[in-house]
Amino acid sequence: MIPGTPNIKMSATNCQDYLFKLDIVKQALDIFVNEYSEEFQISKSKTWSLLRDLKIEFSAIPKTVGAAHDISGKLIVGKVPVSGLAMNKDLIWVEVRTSQLWSSALIHEIIHAIIWRKNIVHGDPDHEGSNFSGWTKRHTKLIERVNKILLDTEI
Repeated sequence: MIPGTPNIKMSATNCQDYLFKLDIVKQALDIFVNEYSEEFQISKSKTWSLLRDLKIEFSAIPKTVGAAHDISGKLIVGKVPVSGLAMNKDLIWVEVRTSQLWSSALIHEIIHAIIWRKNIVHGDPDHEGSNFSGWTKRHTKLIERVNKILLDTEI
């Protein structure tokens, strides 16, 4: 469990996979909560409640899926490599490629989880596309901003 969060847990796919330090993930979550709350004009406590009981699985093992959408909503079919997946509203999977959290898909997948929790039935898999609701350009810009902050703070 990540201390100071509403029961957010993290694990590694395999015990030998790289796992970020708890305090680093907590710092990243704090930054995300601050930025999300400000961007969408909701309280930090409401943002934390949207993350309650989230499970984050980190893995050094790459994944492919049979189909995925790019950020504009275009469907890509075949063996599509992914760097993160929202498995359901309570579980996200994030590939670890470096020791820095900003370069991972963590923030992107957290957005999917929040949208899933709000929409109940999906996490808006087509992002800015028109087939599913929830994701906007504001979400995309928020991810870029948070990842830049994480980079600047060397997280």
